[in-house]
Amino acid sequence: MCEAAQTAKRSPEFAASYQRLARRRGKKIATTAIARRLLTRAYHLLCAVQAQHDRQGTR
Repeated sequence: MCEAAQTAKRSPEFAASYQRLARRRGKKIATTAIARRLLTRAYHLLCAVQAQHDRQGTR
């Protein structure tokens, strides 16, 4: 996930928060924080897909 965060930290969605964290806590910690945010988004996306799949299966 840290490799994905290396790319994600340059995207507009994460760049500002990465820069803010990097100034305050350091680049490595900021990259790890971006990786955690990516994992959180992936988890919620998968939960939403699973919930939609479950709703379609009960019809």
